[in-house]
Amino acid sequence: MKPIAVVCLCIPLTIVTQANAGFLAVEDFDSNLSGTVNDGMAGWRFTVDDDIYVESLGLFDNDSDGFNASHQVGIWDATGATLLASTTVQAGTASAAQGPTIRFGVFRFESIAPLALSAGESYIIGANYVSDDQFYYAAFDISSSSSISSITGVRSDAGSGFVAPMLGASNRFGPNFTFTTAAEPVPEPSTLALFGIGGLGLCSYRWRRKRMLNPEM
Repeated sequence: MKPIAVVCLCIPLTIVTQANAGFLAVEDFDSNLSGTVNDGMAGWRFTVDDDIYVESLGLFDNDSDGFNASHQVGIWDATGATLLASTTVQAGTASAAQGPTIRFGVFRFESIAPLALSAGESYIIGANYVSDDQFYYAAFDISSSSSISSITGVRSDAGSGFVAPMLGASNRFGPNFTFTTAAEPVPEPSTLALFGIGGLGLCSYRWRRKRMLNPEM
């Protein structure tokens, strides 16, 4: 009985580990210039080359020591008229870090309901900056996922609040997102865990039934 139970339990646990992995839209960049804005937006316009599902939105934490305040991050359509998804990256280090360390900094993310973006379409990502948390501008050597292209910086005026950044700007990095190219959004780990419990129960039932039919087992 024990070998059967172990096999049934291990399969869903392996799937949970894989489900937590996502691709970074922007994987790396370089810049010697950083700046702040009072209640204004910084971000970038991009084109999607494959159908993708955005899983989380995030922001660059310069020194990996947390943010001075919480920041709203969103994705808009190409016109900036429609906000497609948004979340709030938390102050301090409450939001989870993901990806490599870039010049002593890391991206911190908050999960969202999966957002489908279509191949060949353009979108805008932006973050609202307050409390002297910094973004980088005039970035170069930008490394992005193969599913993301045509990256150009955008901004809004100071005092504009949380709106689509539509003004042209030198490449500005702070906001980022993670995504999957799966045909369907990845199930939550809690859902997969239920599958594991169900599978374990099925294995146990089949063993008991087999033993009833053959008591000499």
